[in-house]
Amino acid sequence: MDDRTLEQLDTDLQAAKAQVSGPVAQTGDRLVNGMTLDKFIGMTLGSAVVADRIFVDEAGYASLAKTIPLLILNVPITFIGDHRQLPPVCEADDNISKAFWEMPSIFIRDAFRIAETETPFQFGELANLSEPTLGLETVRLKKSFRFGNDLAGLLNEFVYKFGFEGNDEHEMRIRCVHCQSMDFPVSWAPKCANAMRY
Repeated sequence: MDDRTLEQLDTDLQAAKAQVSGPVAQTGDRLVNGMTLDKFIGMTLGSAVVADRIFVDEAGYASLAKTIPLLILNVPITFIGDHRQLPPVCEADDNISKAFWEMPSIFIRDAFRIAETETPFQFGELANLSEPTLGLETVRLKKSFRFGNDLAGLLNEFVYKFGFEGNDEHEMRIRCVHCQSMDFPVSWAPKCANAMRY
């Protein structure tokens, strides 16, 4: 090999090292790093990321397709969120796509169980599950301090069904106001918005 080839190899090696260590250097000096799942996936496509633990907030809305990549870090993952809220948005027609893009992250153990025991053609059965069959260790928060017992009672009766309670001090009231549209000068907009606040 001539000197020029060795220089080029050394330059390429240094560039590769910089690419791998870049995000680690950017995040490694912080104790806590917050990012979206999309950002995490983007960072790990060509770079190394180091973490001791991962917390996924809004886990009920995080799809399996976006949470499975977190497993490459081989660290404990804590999913935080309401599994009874709206699921991830997915417009796929086939069950296999729905299984990855529509199913919330709390079905991650079921995904691996099905992958180990069934053929890919049956893997779409994951999309038919309404509750995880392999339980995650969970903590149920039985009281909300954001709204009162009226709304909490409705949520308990129709959604949660485990004794969900609201805040006794603050009842939530919902008022419906029918307003006809009208033309008014743009300068009135802030005044109208303030008048309509509850």
